[in-house]
Amino acid sequence: MKRIIHICLALFMCQLASGQNLYPVTNPQTGEGKGFIDNKGKLVVPYIYSEAYDFSDGLARCYKNGYYGYIDASGREAVPFVYESAESFYNGYAWVSQGGFSFFIDKSGNKYEVDNVFIPEYQKPVKVTNGLVLISVAGRKGFSNLKNELVVPADYHDLTYFSDGYSVAKKGREYFLLDPQGNESKLPYTEAGPFSSGLMAVRNENDLWGYVNNKLELVIPHQFQYAYDFKGNYAKYYDSRTEKFGLIDRSGNKVTEAIYREIHNSGDEMIFLDYALFDSRAKLVKKMPELYYDDIGDIGFRNELSYVHLSYNDPKSKNELIRDWGGVREAYIDKTGKIIWTGQPYYSCFPEHARVTMADFSQKKISDLRRGDEILSYNAENGQYEGNKVKELQIHEGTYGLLEIVYETVNHTYASLDAKLISAESKLSVTPNHPVLTANGIKAAAEVQENELIYGWNSSEQSFEARRVISIRQSAAVERVFNLKTDKANYIVNGMVVMMK
Repeated sequence: MKRIIHICLALFMCQLASGQNLYPVTNPQTGEGKGFIDNKGKLVVPYIYSEAYDFSDGLARCYKNGYYGYIDASGREAVPFVYESAESFYNGYAWVSQGGFSFFIDKSGNKYEVDNVFIPEYQKPVKVTNGLVLISVAGRKGFSNLKNELVVPADYHDLTYFSDGYSVAKKGREYFLLDPQGNESKLPYTEAGPFSSGLMAVRNENDLWGYVNNKLELVIPHQFQYAYDFKGNYAKYYDSRTEKFGLIDRSGNKVTEAIYREIHNSGDEMIFLDYALFDSRAKLVKKMPELYYDDIGDIGFRNELSYVHLSYNDPKSKNELIRDWGGVREAYIDKTGKIIWTGQPYYSCFPEHARVTMADFSQKKISDLRRGDEILSYNAENGQYEGNKVKELQIHEGTYGLLEIVYETVNHTYASLDAKLISAESKLSVTPNHPVLTANGIKAAAEVQENELIYGWNSSEQSFEARRVISIRQSAAVERVFNLKTDKANYIVNGMVVMMK
């Protein structure tokens, strides 16, 4: 009987583990709708969500019918879809908004309201670590618990989330190590990072980095121009002589010399060195020169698959731009480098200096926008402007080719598109697949032709007018691009109406 119970338990655990190997994907036929595949590329959860994100703490954040909620590994609704915004679960809690108020919830949907919660830049996750919430008061940071009781006074210029049981605090130029009770130990270093995998990077007075353990014993001598957090058994280091990166192990031995332009190590047995896949012994598995990465530091294998972007080098024509640079695709590969699943091109983005027209007719860099910001939108039914709201700022890192659309204004409203041209000239840099609104309908940027009319915004007249495309040319590639999720179907970038992708 015991043997039967053990066999059944083992089967159940295998099924559970298999059920958790799910990965969010976009419907490759339509380019819209999100679902989940298993590690064989088979669709398990249908494309019924507008947005879907990785599983975290056993639940995946999804969006449908205007609200966020969470599903479990079987695809069952685990937390109701009632939230206007939501982040993934970490350590049993998630940061959500409902009815204009933000708070934490647990997996049963219980609320935990905490004052002065610190919101990181670029919409990085808001976390509960060691049962404590990072808060910010008048520019200083501290910690409260989930009962909204102050545990660590907001006396610090900077604090990290707890990692390996400690937070790194900065007060003035001094660094401290904090335990969850707020007890501090002064660190004799000019800079220190958070603990990661039991080690912490620290910089000495000679501007060299090394590592200490949780007893604050120096275990890797100060020798690096810059050292990064350990992820599993390895950490990335930077050498200013080569201006490239290498990899060290937990003893400080150089697994690779600093000869790589970029290293992506997610803490498991597979590592990306430049555009090639290596195993845990830094042995080459497969060269993949077509790989371009998503969020630096987050890329890596979750169980059996890794999410990557696919693209190509040196596009030579607009058709190739659409197919390749404009066709930056989501894909999953297995640990041999084999592509298991690919989707339709869908990343459509702008460089960080692109300027978005706000609801008050001012302009703001797209990289400075945040969730809830009020921006302007074009109402196609009446040709007038209307309010719009930012739901999410998306940031992607990698290598992205851009097109530069140069246009000049037609001094008329959209009621008639054949008015006299005036000399005002402007331009928009954009990834080739981003949809824009033209007089001939919605087109990808790379499909727009010279002399074609597009929709634009006249800030001085506070009205829309025609723009004639003067030229379309390839622009320099960038390593970070931005996109907006908004309430309405379009918004205005550099005076040009662009569609939400």
